[in-house]
Amino acid sequence: MAHPLSTLYLAVAALFFLATGAVALAQPQRFAAALDLATVRAGGSNEVRAQYGGLFAGLGVVCALAALGIVEWRFGLGVAAITFGGVIAGRLAGLVIDRSVAGYGPTVRTLFLVDATGCALAVAALLLEA
Repeated sequence: MAHPLSTLYLAVAALFFLATGAVALAQPQRFAAALDLATVRAGGSNEVRAQYGGLFAGLGVVCALAALGIVEWRFGLGVAAITFGGVIAGRLAGLVIDRSVAGYGPTVRTLFLVDATGCALAVAALLLEA
């Protein structure tokens, strides 16, 4: 049986990923604007739907299946850890390259905390499952 932190984490991660994916799929222009992205043509909207909508919806399904015990809990936790870990690594690399957060909007600044916390909690839950 999974540790309670694992189940809670997977449920919250599933909701986060599914909600993020749903907004990106349904309202790509609004989603892109919140991230300071400009999507001028239909191709840009389609890319937001694919990269953010499709990917995050898929991640949400994996976490939900893991929370429900349909797939291995560690698999869902690993997927979340790798996703959040990769995203925060990319954000930190961008921060080093940009040399400041000047020009980063409030949503992007908040996502630093969300991604770092998501990764840390996934790793903690994985360690509890070991």
